Amino acid sequence: MNELTISDLYEMFAKGDVEQSYDIIFSSEMIDNYATLYSTPISPLHTDDQYAVEFVFKARIVPQLLIVSQFLPLIEYYLPGKYGLGLGANDLKFRKPVYVGDKLTINGKLTRVSLATKMIILKITVVNQDGLLISDCSWKAKLLK
Repeated sequence: MNELTISDLYEMFAKGDVEQSYDIIFSSEMIDNYATLYSTPISPLHTDDQYAVEFVFKARIVPQLLIVSQFLPLIEYYLPGKYGLGLGANDLKFRKPVYVGDKLTINGKLTRVSLATKMIILKITVVNQDGLLISDCSWKAKLLK
């Protein structure tokens, strides 16, 4: 886990691009576990292959909030790490569905650093194994140190 402070990030940003990427592959078990977290049912688009196929998908799709939950390591582990508190996404868009077995690369690029407010903005992009853009957004985070 990184322990970057706002000053560290400001210096790194001044020297050039600051980016971090990692991969994730979604499994059926991940979706099933996600579904059990809720006391209310989730859409069969996420749990039933046959149902999803009826509505133009090739199989059940990964819930978008499960994908977004995978952004947290970017903020709380890598950029900035231990002292980061994610405050949410602006302009979050999903452009393509994600299926079980898809390999996604989540990339975060630092686009703004404010020493005065201890805030950063990351441009987050998600691409699949075919290089297709799945999702993107600007994510704001507060640094606690």
